[in-house]
Amino acid sequence: MPKEVEMDWEAESRLLAIAAMQLGLFTVTQALDAGVSRRTLRTRIGQGAWRRFRRGVFVVEGHPSTPAQAHMAAVLATGVDGTRSSHRAGAWLWAMTPYEQTPEVTIPADVRLRWRDVRVHRTQTPLLPAEVRKGVPVTTAAETLLDLGAVMSLQKVQLALDRGIANRVVTPMSALAELERRGKMGVRGTAALRHLLDDAGITGSHPPSVLEAKMRRLIDKAGLPQPRCELIVGEHGEYRLDFSWPDLLLAVEVEGWLYHSSLAAFQANKTRRNRLSVAGYLIVEYTWAHVTRTPAGVVAELKKAYAGRVRAYADGLSARR
Repeated sequence: MPKEVEMDWEAESRLLAIAAMQLGLFTVTQALDAGVSRRTLRTRIGQGAWRRFRRGVFVVEGHPSTPAQAHMAAVLATGVDGTRSSHRAGAWLWAMTPYEQTPEVTIPADVRLRWRDVRVHRTQTPLLPAEVRKGVPVTTAAETLLDLGAVMSLQKVQLALDRGIANRVVTPMSALAELERRGKMGVRGTAALRHLLDDAGITGSHPPSVLEAKMRRLIDKAGLPQPRCELIVGEHGEYRLDFSWPDLLLAVEVEGWLYHSSLAAFQANKTRRNRLSVAGYLIVEYTWAHVTRTPAGVVAELKKAYAGRVRAYADGLSARR
């Protein structure tokens, strides 16, 4: 084998190895850096072995086609180290939205790029090490979630957060950590995430004891008798009730999102509630949003629940007589 042919073959092998790690894609710069000559590049393109995917990016013919390739191509086309898919595209890659998105990338603030078919964001704040989803470098799930607040409605960010938690790619605590990391940097999107976490009662300034203290004040405001606090119940003493009136089998629970953010916790909570219901308890549950945003509604509901249990027990006593 002539030396020149052998070198071309080795260069192509290096390039194909690179493309294999990039969903079958490579850039002209990567081809030249691998040692592929421009003549060989033109020849392979002319033969149909490699075809143009977008400006400056080519795909190896025969490589499986996936929707993620468009996002990888957008990352590669910038030619900038550290570029990653982000925002709405990142949400799709993280399965925080089921809808395929237009390619969207984040690049350093000092890089000037403009494309018609790619949304480009620039950042002056340091990014965390990129994750890889569906073969594409992407901002972390928590970064993605915060960035969504700058480009989507609060309702859609809420849905993305819910899906992220359900799919176990983000947790309330990882979202909180990202909010604390970038919250003081003037980054767009922080207000939306802060609002959602505050509604859930899981931000650093709202520990469970604060939520329970607020609930106790609402019970007082409702004019109800003092409840038992942290009563231990269950066949084996396995459950704790935040506030309860055991003679009426009535209980009030206050819960933050943090404690039921996994599938296991969600299932355990349902099992707990079912067993207490079978034991005769009426349980009313409230979140941080209920207690802080609709306190009048909570007070009215507590009064109604208590009065209903009193009537039920009175009727039962009359029937036994």
